[in-house]
Amino acid sequence: MSETTESKVCTECGRELPATGEFFRVRKGRLGGRCKECVASYSKQWRAANRARLLEYGRQYYHQHNGDDQRAAARARSQAWREANPERSTAQQREWYLRNKERNNARAQEWYKANTDLAKAQAKARRQRHPERSAGYQRSYRSRHPEMQRAEKANAKARKLGIEGKLSGADIKAQYEAQEGRCFYCGAELDDHWHVDHFVPFSLSGSNTKDNIRVACGFCNDSKGTRHPDEFLRALAGDTRR
Repeated sequence: MSETTESKVCTECGRELPATGEFFRVRKGRLGGRCKECVASYSKQWRAANRARLLEYGRQYYHQHNGDDQRAAARARSQAWREANPERSTAQQREWYLRNKERNNARAQEWYKANTDLAKAQAKARRQRHPERSAGYQRSYRSRHPEMQRAEKANAKARKLGIEGKLSGADIKAQYEAQEGRCFYCGAELDDHWHVDHFVPFSLSGSNTKDNIRVACGFCNDSKGTRHPDEFLRALAGDTRR
């Protein structure tokens, strides 16, 4: 048996490689001109550049070769597998979500902007069909994101009084982090019952905007009430002058 192997130069990368099926694709008994690595690289780039085209082709093929009965059977098989393998199914879904999180969020936002009325109607219908589940989800979400509930409360009060501005949960979270979770007035570490304080009160023409909020402990915020912040800070320092 010969110890030497004929070589072949890849027409794409120019590398000289063994002229075998391990390095070159074989078609009709002949080796291709490009090595397998170059073919794979080209295929990957082409798929990335033609993603929308491939997806559309896949959808058309699926609908042409799968009737309602076949699609229903496929969904049933998938459902049966998920029920038989709950842990693997959850792990796969989470892995896919994390791997495609940014892309999915962008697509969801684009769809929501283009179908806002439909999205709101669907959400309302889901809440009506599953009121207990919806309420449980909202409680869970608010417990994980306390800043959201505080923003809703502040915005509701501002609307009622006709005060300009609207806060987001991100605004409040940013202020909380800027203060490192401590009361703006006394410096104490905040517990779970911390308040969002409008630095200049609504009664003194303060706005409901992010530059007019501080986070404070309940005692300081209740003690401050509708007083001007300068007056309250002097009182904290023991100076009662007006």
